[in-house]
Amino acid sequence: LTLQDLRYTDRKDDLSSEVTDTDKKTWAETAEQIAALQTPLDLSTSQYGYHNHYVIYGAIDLMNLVYTRQYPDDGIKWLFSAQQVLDSLSKAQRINIKYVLFHLQTEGVCLAEEYAKNGDSCRRYYITGFTRLQDLRNVDLVAALKVNPMYVQLALDPLYFQFYSPNHSLYPDQAAYYDPNADPKTRPTFAGVLSGYDFTDAAHPFWEVYIRRHTKDYNCVHLNPCFKRKDGSNNQPFAGITSQAYSITV
Repeated sequence: LTLQDLRYTDRKDDLSSEVTDTDKKTWAETAEQIAALQTPLDLSTSQYGYHNHYVIYGAIDLMNLVYTRQYPDDGIKWLFSAQQVLDSLSKAQRINIKYVLFHLQTEGVCLAEEYAKNGDSCRRYYITGFTRLQDLRNVDLVAALKVNPMYVQLALDPLYFQFYSPNHSLYPDQAAYYDPNADPKTRPTFAGVLSGYDFTDAAHPFWEVYIRRHTKDYNCVHLNPCFKRKDGSNNQPFAGITSQAYSITV
C-alpha cells in the first residue's frame, strides 16, 4: 500500500508520438473544483506509519473532482475519506489502482468529515464504473483528457519533485526516469489526478497534474510532456504517464 505497490505493466510498446495541439484544457476550473484536489498529505502518524499512500490518494482525489463537477448544486463539499479506504484495505497484501477503484465501486466511501465523526455508520458514496485507457500515446492522452480527468502514475524524480513549487509553473518539471525497457524496470514514484494540459506556449507546454504534497495549496504540478528528445527523436510518454491511466463515472 506504499510506493512499492505502484507498478507498470510489462508491455514495451513504442508509444512515442508528437502532439500538435496548441490549445489548453483543465477540469479544475472553479475554486470548488480546485479545492477538491488540494488535500495535503497527512503528517500525523498512525498504525500505518508515515507511508504516503498515493494509489488511494489519487483515486480519492479523482472521485472528489468528478463529484464536485457533476453535483455542484448539492451544497456538499465533496471531500471523501482516504483514511476510511486505508482502514478498510489495510490487511490486503497488495493494493493497486484497479483494486482500489473496485472497492470504491462495490463498498463505497464516506465524506471525510462524516467518517471522522461517525465511523463506518456514515453514508457511503460510490463510483459506478471505471475504465483503463490502455496503450495511449501522447496524442491519445490529449484526446482522452478532453473527455474526462484521469488517475495517472508517474516516475518522477523524487528529489526534483520535492523542490518543485507552484511559483515555478512557467518551468514545468522535466526530471523523470521512465524507461519501459530498463532492466530492472523503472517504477512509478507518485500517483495523482491528470486534470488538464496547456500547449499554447510552445516553449513551455505542460500536463496539469494534482499530487498530494505536504504544503497547503501546492498539489498542482506542471510536467513537461517532453515530446522530443534532445537528438530530435520522439520520446516515450513523459514519466510513464500513460501506463496506468484510469477514468471513472459516478
